[in-house]
Amino acid sequence: MGIVGKLREEFPYSFQAGVGRGVTEAEQIRRSLQDAKIMCRLSGQTKENEICSMEERPMEMLLQLAPREEMVRLFRKAFHGYSEGELARTMEMLRLYARDNGSINKVSEQLGIHKNTLQYRLNRLAERTGYVPQQVSDMAYLYVLMKIYELEIERKDGEG
Repeated sequence: MGIVGKLREEFPYSFQAGVGRGVTEAEQIRRSLQDAKIMCRLSGQTKENEICSMEERPMEMLLQLAPREEMVRLFRKAFHGYSEGELARTMEMLRLYARDNGSINKVSEQLGIHKNTLQYRLNRLAERTGYVPQQVSDMAYLYVLMKIYELEIERKDGEG
């Protein structure tokens, strides 16, 4: 059991924690503290309210530095015309597709659909957004958009 599990077991409260970079120079302490604050904010945005560190969550760290309005604008531009339900299903498909390194068999099994249905959905995503998940550069961008959804869109919609 990790530190988060032990803390949750001992203290039945929700908490946020962020870890900055390890530093050896006194002048780097301020930057490390700023990084820890960013990661702490990220911790509060995760479903698990986990302890977040820069080394473990570099993509999320980068997204925390980007202007929120611009991230949402890019997301909305790519996924215009999608309903909330379509967005949720598409983001889940992308999350699994990224996690399983594009394995059609694993993802279709996880989603409980036939692999041809998954292939159709990936092709439909490419048609609608212009980004082809099977191409590494496009999938990288779709991954960033998925993280924006998790950090900004899904969280805000859940609050509202």
